[in-house]
Amino acid sequence: VGEQPWVHEQSTGGGWAQSEKNHINILELKAALFALKSFASEIKGKHVKIMIDNSSAVFIINNMGTSHNDTCNSIALEIWEFCIQNQIRLTAAHLTGSCNVVADRESRTLYKDAEWMLNPKDLASALEQLQFQH
Repeated sequence: VGEQPWVHEQSTGGGWAQSEKNHINILELKAALFALKSFASEIKGKHVKIMIDNSSAVFIINNMGTSHNDTCNSIALEIWEFCIQNQIRLTAAHLTGSCNVVADRESRTLYKDAEWMLNPKDLASALEQLQFQH
Protein backbone atom coordinates (compact mmCIF):
# COMPACT_ATOMS: atom_id res chain seq x y z
CA VAL A 1 0.00 0.00 0.00
CA GLY A 2 2.63 2.50 0.96
CA GLU A 3 1.48 6.08 1.01
CA GLN A 4 -0.12 5.80 -2.43
CA PRO A 5 -2.88 3.19 -2.49
CA TRP A 6 -3.72 1.90 -5.98
CA VAL A 7 -5.95 -0.72 -7.59
CA HIS A 8 -5.56 -1.85 -11.21
CA GLU A 9 -3.38 1.14 -12.20
CA GLN A 10 -5.72 3.62 -10.46
CA SER A 11 -4.06 5.57 -7.63
CA THR A 12 -5.53 7.65 -4.85
CA GLY A 13 -2.57 10.06 -5.03
CA GLY A 14 -1.38 12.34 -2.26
CA GLY A 15 0.75 11.95 0.82
CA TRP A 16 0.54 12.67 4.52
CA ALA A 17 -0.04 16.13 5.95
CA GLN A 18 2.63 17.28 8.42
CA SER A 19 0.11 16.82 11.25
CA GLU A 20 -0.29 13.16 10.23
CA LYS A 21 3.36 12.18 10.58
CA ASN A 22 3.30 9.10 12.82
CA HIS A 23 5.13 5.84 13.38
CA ILE A 24 5.40 3.89 10.11
CA ASN A 25 3.10 1.10 11.37
CA ILE A 26 0.37 3.65 12.04
CA LEU A 27 0.89 5.26 8.63
CA GLU A 28 0.75 1.89 6.87
CA LEU A 29 -2.49 0.97 8.65
CA LYS A 30 -3.99 4.36 7.84
CA ALA A 31 -2.96 3.89 4.20
CA ALA A 32 -4.66 0.48 4.14
CA LEU A 33 -7.85 1.94 5.61
CA PHE A 34 -7.73 4.86 3.17
CA ALA A 35 -7.25 2.46 0.25
CA LEU A 36 -10.22 0.36 1.32
CA LYS A 37 -12.41 3.43 1.70
CA SER A 38 -11.19 4.96 -1.57
CA PHE A 39 -12.05 1.86 -3.57
CA ALA A 40 -15.12 0.84 -1.53
CA SER A 41 -17.52 0.84 -4.48
CA GLU A 42 -15.21 -1.44 -6.48
CA ILE A 43 -14.44 -3.91 -3.68
CA LYS A 44 -17.75 -4.12 -1.83
CA GLY A 45 -18.79 -7.75 -1.34
CA LYS A 46 -15.47 -9.11 -2.60
CA HIS A 47 -12.42 -10.84 -1.22
CA VAL A 48 -9.61 -8.30 -1.10
CA LYS A 49 -5.96 -9.20 -0.73
CA ILE A 50 -4.21 -6.04 0.36
CA MET A 51 -0.46 -6.04 -0.28
CA ILE A 52 1.61 -4.07 2.23
CA ASP A 53 5.39 -3.67 2.42
CA ASN A 54 5.29 -3.47 6.23
CA SER A 55 5.19 -6.87 7.94
CA SER A 56 3.95 -5.39 11.23
CA ALA A 57 0.94 -3.84 9.50
CA VAL A 58 0.23 -7.18 7.79
CA PHE A 59 0.35 -8.95 11.16
CA ILE A 60 -1.87 -6.35 12.84
CA ILE A 61 -4.52 -6.55 10.11
CA ASN A 62 -4.55 -10.34 9.89
CA ASN A 63 -4.72 -10.68 13.69
CA MET A 64 -7.27 -7.87 14.07
CA GLY A 65 -4.93 -5.91 16.32
CA THR A 66 -1.83 -6.15 18.46
CA SER A 67 -1.12 -6.08 22.16
CA HIS A 68 1.61 -3.47 21.70
CA ASN A 69 -0.07 -0.30 20.47
CA ASP A 70 -3.51 1.15 21.20
CA THR A 71 -3.41 3.39 18.12
CA CYS A 72 -2.69 0.44 15.83
CA ASN A 73 -5.48 -1.51 17.54
CA SER A 74 -7.89 1.37 16.97
CA ILE A 75 -7.06 1.57 13.26
CA ALA A 76 -7.24 -2.22 12.89
CA LEU A 77 -10.69 -2.15 14.49
CA GLU A 78 -11.77 0.59 12.08
CA ILE A 79 -10.47 -1.47 9.14
CA TRP A 80 -12.38 -4.56 10.21
CA GLU A 81 -15.57 -2.64 11.01
CA PHE A 82 -15.41 -1.07 7.55
CA CYS A 83 -14.89 -4.49 5.96
CA ILE A 84 -17.81 -6.01 7.87
CA GLN A 85 -20.10 -3.12 6.91
CA ASN A 86 -19.12 -3.51 3.25
CA GLN A 87 -19.04 -7.32 3.20
CA ILE A 88 -15.34 -7.32 2.33
CA ARG A 89 -13.34 -10.44 3.14
CA LEU A 90 -9.90 -9.03 3.84
CA THR A 91 -6.51 -10.70 3.74
CA ALA A 92 -3.27 -8.80 4.19
CA ALA A 93 -0.06 -10.11 2.64
CA HIS A 94 3.51 -8.87 2.74
CA LEU A 95 4.91 -7.28 -0.40
CA THR A 96 8.66 -6.86 -0.46
CA GLY A 97 9.72 -3.24 -0.79
CA SER A 98 11.47 -3.95 -4.08
CA CYS A 99 8.13 -5.09 -5.54
CA ASN A 100 6.20 -2.09 -4.23
CA VAL A 101 7.37 0.21 -7.01
CA VAL A 102 4.05 1.91 -7.85
CA ALA A 103 3.23 3.09 -4.34
CA ASP A 104 6.83 3.94 -3.49
CA ARG A 105 7.41 5.81 -6.75
CA GLU A 106 4.39 8.05 -6.23
CA SER A 107 5.12 8.74 -2.57
CA ARG A 108 8.74 9.60 -3.32
CA THR A 109 7.73 11.97 -6.14
CA LEU A 110 5.87 14.10 -3.60
CA TYR A 111 8.95 14.63 -1.45
CA LYS A 112 11.64 14.74 -4.13
CA ASP A 113 12.46 18.41 -3.45
CA ALA A 114 13.04 17.61 0.21
CA GLU A 115 15.46 14.75 -0.48
CA TRP A 116 18.79 16.49 -0.76
CA MET A 117 21.90 17.04 1.31
CA LEU A 118 25.01 19.16 1.22
CA ASN A 119 28.22 17.64 -0.01
CA PRO A 120 29.97 16.64 3.25
CA LYS A 121 33.32 18.09 2.10
CA ASP A 122 31.71 21.42 1.14
CA LEU A 123 29.89 21.54 4.47
CA ALA A 124 33.09 20.86 6.41
CA SER A 125 34.89 23.56 4.43
CA ALA A 126 32.12 26.10 5.06
CA LEU A 127 32.01 25.29 8.77
CA GLU A 128 35.78 25.62 8.96
CA GLN A 129 35.67 29.03 7.26
CA LEU A 130 33.00 30.14 9.71
CA GLN A 131 35.17 28.77 12.53
CA PHE A 132 32.24 26.65 13.66
CA GLN A 133 33.19 23.81 16.00
CA HIS A 134 31.52 20.56 14.93
